Amino acid sequence: MALTYPLLAPIPGWGVDPRFEPGAAIGEPGEPVPPLLLTRAGRERQEIAETVAVFLDAAADAGVRVEVIDVPGGQHGFDMLDHTDESRRAVERAADWISQRLAR
Repeated sequence: MALTYPLLAPIPGWGVDPRFEPGAAIGEPGEPVPPLLLTRAGRERQEIAETVAVFLDAAADAGVRVEVIDVPGGQHGFDMLDHTDESRRAVERAADWISQRLAR
């Protein structure tokens, strides 16, 4: 599964069922989990960045490895909005990661 600048918990005021907690869906330690990739924008909005941190903590607690591609200069939507080498490298790296797993 590949997650690009994801929203990983409901934002207060959005009217989303509070049961939506991807961190809780990681499961118990030792349960099989498919490979996970998360692309994280460094200039992400704080409320979204916090959901990513909570998810990564839950994954670590469950012993689930998440490969993270950090894009320090990227904003939410960097793959379309930031025409930089950093953005292009992140998109290429994510596409390669996905292609490698689909080829197995």
